[in-house]
Amino acid sequence: AMPIIVEGQHVANIFTGQCFIAPPDMEFFRQQARQFGFGEDAYLKTIAKVPVIAKQRLEAITRMYVELAQNFARHGLDRLHQKQTTEELARLNEQLSQRVEARTEELMQSNQQLQLEKRALGASEARLSALFKNMSSGVAVFRYNEDEQDFIFIGFNKAYEECFGVRREDL
Repeated sequence: AMPIIVEGQHVANIFTGQCFIAPPDMEFFRQQARQFGFGEDAYLKTIAKVPVIAKQRLEAITRMYVELAQNFARHGLDRLHQKQTTEELARLNEQLSQRVEARTEELMQSNQQLQLEKRALGASEARLSALFKNMSSGVAVFRYNEDEQDFIFIGFNKAYEECFGVRREDL
């Protein structure tokens, strides 16, 4: 008897055993029973229960068993490949998760650094703006525009306005 186990579950048994490919010679078995001291009637009844299967049919049954065994083997290999693929996918997914976590941490640290720099720049700009507005000397700021090959007015302070009599609206 061979148990059939699928995915850890015992689902069936395959029983194989003796058979005859032609009707047995009962006289041979009668003599055998006497020779070994078996109870002749019980022994012959047991022999009579052994199935007689024609050679061609027996070959067909054997082929069926071979195909069944091959199918089980293929199924087992398929399950093994599926398990290996699932494990590899899980491993790769874990690696990817770790890389995403590491990159997220790097980006968070970079973002924190940028926020600190932005606050420092804002404070610096506020100081520069206050200094610019409150200077006693007149200062105007222009930027050169290469496309138009001209200067673009950015701004000026109150001292510049008073010194040159220029109004902000005019510029």
